[in-house]
Amino acid sequence: MKIKTIICTRCHQDRIVVDGGYLRKLRQDKKLSLREVARRNNISAAYLCDIELGRRMAPIALINFWQKG
Repeated sequence: MKIKTIICTRCHQDRIVVDGGYLRKLRQDKKLSLREVARRNNISAAYLCDIELGRRMAPIALINFWQKG
């Protein structure tokens, strides 16, 4: 998985960042809908869409969901 750590410009703490396009490809390869992945991770489909488009950062739970396979 394409994960990198950055320093947040607001709080100056380390943040884990995942390539949203890569997450979208994983989801599509497994033939999972956006709503299904969002439901499994207790987030909204709109929030997941924003993550995949690079507008929001992924929560740790979503990163762990994809790392488990």
